Amino acid sequence: MITTALFDLDGTLVDSVPGVQHAMQMAWQAVQPEVMCPDVRRLMGPPIREMFRRCLAEPSEVLLNELEVRFRAAYDGESWRRTAVFPGVVGALEALRSSGVRCLGVTNKPARPTRRILEYCDLAKCFEIFLSPDSRVPAFASKTQIVQTLAAEGTINPPDSALIGDTIEDARVAQACGLMFVAFAGGYGWAELSAAGEASMAFERFDQLPRLLSEIASTP
Repeated sequence: MITTALFDLDGTLVDSVPGVQHAMQMAWQAVQPEVMCPDVRRLMGPPIREMFRRCLAEPSEVLLNELEVRFRAAYDGESWRRTAVFPGVVGALEALRSSGVRCLGVTNKPARPTRRILEYCDLAKCFEIFLSPDSRVPAFASKTQIVQTLAAEGTINPPDSALIGDTIEDARVAQACGLMFVAFAGGYGWAELSAAGEASMAFERFDQLPRLLSEIASTP
């Protein structure tokens, strides 16, 4: 049975695009004002440094460092407050917990803004733990390593667990770690997931998720 639901954050539980776009624009304008800042929505998923790398032709590490530092200052300052929880998330999490499903989280976002967003969106109470790359020292190298560590420590049992996410990365983390992958069709990476055939199990609204997970659990 599915006894543990492991959630991604950005694009799955919350819409973080407004805050990320604002902070990225501030960093972009400070470092290279002559170049237009790209649309963040198409870049969402990986850590911010990789997002910057993907929208620059041949970025130097010096340029990436400066962009990342300025982004962090803006985002950790006020931009994160532009984050909004997706409709139905709190109710779905409460329903899962009431049915005995444990709720945990894993994200590429650093721990400090993650904690702030979870509290701000009234989501912190819904999770046993929510891990970021820098939640431990030394830092986790990837989401995959975070989930593998949870499994190795006995915090989750992969065959009984589902990873709920919105990107190809989330699907591949689930596959690498032996978890069921459930895709949120309202997330940033839905088009890519669908095109790649990585979204065989999916939901469009969060009020559908508790029932979907119970149906997975009842499948022989």
